[in-house]
Amino acid sequence: MVLLSEEIKSANSTVVTMMQTFRILLVVTVVPFLTAFLPKGSHFSDVSLEELSQFNWMHFVIFVILLTAFFIGMKKIYFPVPELMAPILSMAIVQYVTDHPVVEVPSIVLMLAQIFVGAYLGLSLEKVRDKLSFRIVSAIVLTNLLLIVFCIFIAYILTVLHPQNTFLDFFLSAAPGGIAEMSITAIETGADLSTVTSFHLFRIFFILLIASPLLAYVMKKWLKA
Repeated sequence: MVLLSEEIKSANSTVVTMMQTFRILLVVTVVPFLTAFLPKGSHFSDVSLEELSQFNWMHFVIFVILLTAFFIGMKKIYFPVPELMAPILSMAIVQYVTDHPVVEVPSIVLMLAQIFVGAYLGLSLEKVRDKLSFRIVSAIVLTNLLLIVFCIFIAYILTVLHPQNTFLDFFLSAAPGGIAEMSITAIETGADLSTVTSFHLFRIFFILLIASPLLAYVMKKWLKA
C-alpha cells in the first residue's frame, strides 16, 4: 500500500505509512486478545519439540536457492513485493516437497529479522510524528475497529456455510493482520493453520496482483478527468 501510494501523486505516502503501521499494531493487539474468549481449536501440533528444534541444512540450502531464483526472476518482471512473495513461495514449495514439518532457520536469523522489523516500524513512526493529530488517530482507531467487527460478521457467515471449520478458524482467516501474526495466533489457539494461511496468502495475492494495480489505474484515470 505504501508503494502504491508513492505511484499516485495526490496520495500522501507518509499518512498511508502511518495508517498501515497502526493498523498492524492494533490488529495484532486486539485480535489475539479476542481469541482468548473463543473456544480453543483442536488443531494443536502433535510434533515434538525435539523434532521442531532440529535444523536441516539441506532443506535450508534448497530454500535459499529457490528464494534467490524467485527473487531475481520477480525483480526482472517487476513482480509486486518480491521481498515478501519470494520467501513465501520458496518455503511453501520446500515444505510440500520434503514433507518436513518445518524448515527451521537459525535462531540468530530469526532474532535479527525481528530486530530489523521492529526498527523499520519504529523509523516509520518517527517519520509520521509530525502528522499525528486527534482527528487522524480517531480515524485510524475507528476504521480498524470497524474492520475487526466486519471480520467477525464474515467469520460467522463462513461458519454457517462451512460448519466443518470453527468460528476461530474463519475469524483469524478474515482478520486484517499480517500472515505471520495471524499464523502464530492460530498455532497458539489450536486453529486450523492451513485454513488461516490459505486465506491470507490469497488475500496477499489478490491485493498485490489485482486490487492494487486496478486501484492505481482507476485513481490515475480519475485524477486526469
